[in-house]
Amino acid sequence: MTDQNKSVFNRYTQNKKEARALAEGCLEKLKQLELNANPIHFTLLFEWLSQNDPFLHTEIEQALNDNSYNNNTAETLFINLIGQILYSSIPSQEVENLLKNLQSQLDSWTNSSDKKHSELTKHINEIKALELPTEIQKPLTEQILPTIESMMQETKHLKDQVLKAGQEIRLLKKELERASSISKIDELTNIANRNGFNEILNKTVKQANSEQSSFALILIDMDNFADINETYGYLIGDSVLRYTAKLIGNEVGLKGSYARFDGQQFIISIPNCYYDDAMKVANTIRSKISARPLQIKSNQKTLTLSISAAVSLYQMGENIEALLDRVMSQLKEAKNSGRNRVIGNA
Repeated sequence: MTDQNKSVFNRYTQNKKEARALAEGCLEKLKQLELNANPIHFTLLFEWLSQNDPFLHTEIEQALNDNSYNNNTAETLFINLIGQILYSSIPSQEVENLLKNLQSQLDSWTNSSDKKHSELTKHINEIKALELPTEIQKPLTEQILPTIESMMQETKHLKDQVLKAGQEIRLLKKELERASSISKIDELTNIANRNGFNEILNKTVKQANSEQSSFALILIDMDNFADINETYGYLIGDSVLRYTAKLIGNEVGLKGSYARFDGQQFIISIPNCYYDDAMKVANTIRSKISARPLQIKSNQKTLTLSISAAVSLYQMGENIEALLDRVMSQLKEAKNSGRNRVIGNA
């Protein structure tokens, strides 16, 4: 078993008795929810009961409490979970560097081999052209030179194998890059997902600490999104998320980074941004979303959207978890205060 496999299995550290109790709890919950006992629901409920990931536990519990847990929300949660596991299992930068160095060494050996092969061929031809005494010419042409040529042929065969190995290494590197990229992109909106944003946020924090500066964090949540899915269907819900992601991207532009944080939530980071400017960005997004109702083809009514948002500024030396806790707390306040509003904390 590889270290990567071990790291995945180590997510579940329960003993047999605890695991059996969790499994029974999953089945009982599935029965209560009247859902099929498929691997997706079972895995998510196992995660919820085991509380392996506090954030995922909170997400699932929230969906269960507000009766929004269904096949659609489960699919989103499950994809995020798989992406998280996949991301943690992808070879590190160190492995990628090793592949790069190996490829470089193979290329260097191939180039050197070509040069030496050309030099030996030239010398062999020169020797064959010489008029030498028979006692020297005969062993040269019948034994020594054929042996050298045979070794050169074997070297050429080895070079071909090395070239093939080099091509396979290049393909492997491309696959690793592709897998790494996929694990950081939300398939529905085609913007960064939580994994991708976590990487961005870590870099942003390092940059802020290095430059003795700050950055703004904006957390956005679609209001009454469960009702949209229930009333208009999940295809419309997906369209709403894609529309919101595009609007956020147009507003943020090159000023910062943004991602689908989870479900109906989006998150934005803007380096070197003052509090008032961050509030302006959040309120602009809020007002633009509210000002443009969407026309639903299958329904004569228009769909008016709204968001709640929270704004926080990074405090020097603050850890990421504390920053996220602050902005999530403010978002909860915005929701409890009537929705369709922005609440901030400098």
